[in-house]
Amino acid sequence: MHKSNIQQLGYAIITIITLFASGFAQAQTPVSTAFTYQGQLRMDDRPLNAEADFLFTLRDAETGGSQIGAFQQVDALPVVDGLFTVELDFGVAAFDGDARWLEIWVRSPAGGGDFTTLSPRQPLTPTPYAVRTRGIDVDQNGNVGIGTAEPAGELHIAEESDNPAVIVIDSGASAPHFSAIDFADRGTPFWGMGKDPGNDFYVDAVGVGRHLTIRHGTGFVGIGTTTPIEQLHVEGAVRTDTVRFPDNSRLTSAPRTATAFVDFPPLGPGAGAVGQVVVPGAELGDAGFVNPLDLDLPLGVIITWARAEDSFVRFCVHNVSGTTHDLPRMRWRAQLFK
Repeated sequence: MHKSNIQQLGYAIITIITLFASGFAQAQTPVSTAFTYQGQLRMDDRPLNAEADFLFTLRDAETGGSQIGAFQQVDALPVVDGLFTVELDFGVAAFDGDARWLEIWVRSPAGGGDFTTLSPRQPLTPTPYAVRTRGIDVDQNGNVGIGTAEPAGELHIAEESDNPAVIVIDSGASAPHFSAIDFADRGTPFWGMGKDPGNDFYVDAVGVGRHLTIRHGTGFVGIGTTTPIEQLHVEGAVRTDTVRFPDNSRLTSAPRTATAFVDFPPLGPGAGAVGQVVVPGAELGDAGFVNPLDLDLPLGVIITWARAEDSFVRFCVHNVSGTTHDLPRMRWRAQLFK
């Protein structure tokens, strides 16, 4: 409550006692930028009982300074036992976090004569700043802006300077807890994400269970499992159209495998022989490999090359030892990749 003397008005001395009550201190839809001003006028040290005309303006200094916004004029306002109440609205832009003073002009009786400027100006208490408090703005639609006076949604957080914008959700005073954000549709929750008490990140489907886990510390990612043991651990089927390897080679289909028995003639020192395995769908340029099944090649006999051609894979075995090798009839496997 503030009390101050003012200039003479006719032959009377008027004092004003003010208190502020914000029109938006309570939840409203939409949020209003208006606030209620209550005051008391006294004439000859007695409460005024008459109608009075008022002019209100917002200033950025206790004396001098600049006017903020437009005049608010209220005519023929009843003053009963010295008390009057008026709603003022200078708009959200008027409250940018800097100090504000209310300048009041009054005349009574209402309807004629000169206005008298009350002095000193009345400093605004924090209550009318409810629409913009320490960088938090609420627009006429109820949208909340942090760091912005023009929120583009129900909650809009902006960093005006060249710094990161950070949101911190901290749970638990002495024991670990969940820190979470839930997503709902018309009151029904569907998805949740956050950190669990073990500090693992998760994505949950309500009523279904956890779909994604990222382990704290290792960074291992689990899909369908809460305990991944590799960089990517998937429980269940995986479907993809391409796998790319570090050497920039790609795998675009599942391996095609075929087996066949191959007979080779005796291989003398330095000799080689060519065999083949039929692989349906094989094409020239397909990547793959060939290896014997059931038996190992003798020491000194190696596979020197393998090549995919139309519908089969050809390969060469070579004897690099100093003795002759008579290979038994062997089963060979060919695997090709796109």
